[in-house]
Order: sequence, then structure tokens, then C-alpha cells
Amino acid sequence: MVLYIMEDLLHATEVKIHTELCEHVRRHLRHPNAKTTQWHRANDLQQAREHARDIARNNKLSWREAKCCM
Repeated sequence: MVLYIMEDLLHATEVKIHTELCEHVRRHLRHPNAKTTQWHRANDLQQAREHARDIARNNKLSWREAKCCM
């Protein structure tokens, strides 16, 4: 399963992991030029969790699996 990690570049919210079927991800894929978020792709949940942890640690944020799709 392909997953996406959402990084808020303004650090206004925690790092979130979304499934590829999530509406938030689909919206990003249709309009990829967002200036306040960066999306990272992962091939499985373990990779997504590791990447989310790294991003969160580097920005002194928390991370979680998104409630909307996980």
C-alpha cells in the first residue's frame, strides 16, 4: 500500500501519514504546487512511520496516522 506523509512547512500541525486513497492526498496530487505543505511518498507503513518520525524529530513536532483515512 502506498502512503503519503504530510509535512506542514509552517509547523502549524503535526506530521501525518495518509493512505493514497485519502481525499487530502488526491487533492494534493491534482494540485501539487502547495506552498505550505510538502508530501513524501512511502511504499509501506513501516517506511512511512520511520520517515514521519524523522521529519517530526527534525522539526520538534509530533506525528500520527491521519484519523481521516488510517
